[in-house]
Amino acid sequence: MHVDQDLWQVHCNAKQTLRALTNVIVNAREAMHHGGAIKNSARNVQLGEGELPPLREGRHVRVSVQDSGIGIPEDHLPKIFDPYFSTKERGSKKGIGLGLTVTYAIIKRQEGHVRVESQTGAGSVVHLYLPAC
Repeated sequence: MHVDQDLWQVHCNAKQTLRALTNVIVNAREAMHHGGAIKNSARNVQLGEGELPPLREGRHVRVSVQDSGIGIPEDHLPKIFDPYFSTKERGSKKGIGLGLTVTYAIIKRQEGHVRVESQTGAGSVVHLYLPAC
């Protein structure tokens, strides 16, 4: 876990933001079928105009969750925030495909953004951006 020493404050619904972050961490854990590592960080980022649409320029806090799991296939990336999209097989451990949908909605409602980077076989990083106070 890395947290910037002078991490900026954000104005957010703490309970909902924790739910969003928990969803991302659960997905990261489930992506590592044979174990692995999850790295978390919270950093200050200063965005320039148009640098990361749809965010406005200025100060943001970026919370990142990186796993060493199987990664997300490129053709699945456009669908990961769609309701009920899941890559898990049917059965008792099947998810309903709402974790990232809920995460996206929570962060968006707080004028933030969710960005995902992934490489098949090398893991994924989910970045949650929230505007700083």
